Amino acid sequence: PLYGRATRPQDTMGCGSSKSASKKEAAAYQARKKNGFKDPGLEQHRKNCVAQKKKLKHVEDPAKNRKKKIAKIQKNNKKKAKGAAGVNENELKNARKKLKKRR
Repeated sequence: PLYGRATRPQDTMGCGSSKSASKKEAAAYQARKKNGFKDPGLEQHRKNCVAQKKKLKHVEDPAKNRKKKIAKIQKNNKKKAKGAAGVNENELKNARKKLKKRR
């Protein structure tokens, strides 16, 4: 774009413009007015973005999902019965993982 300069041709500006040039300018103005003075390139970009957004997979808030998963795990741990040693299956598994393996 040309900054600080008129972007329209000189024949459509000022007092010396011809009738055909003013008709063209009026038609262009009416077309812009009909579209609500919206930039057609920007409108096309917006439509593309909306279409792309529809194609995306919707995912809930990760923090909420994490909290749900933690609550589910804790609930499952409470449900499991404790064995003879007073330790449930998961606690026993975790304790075994922590032990150093000897060869």
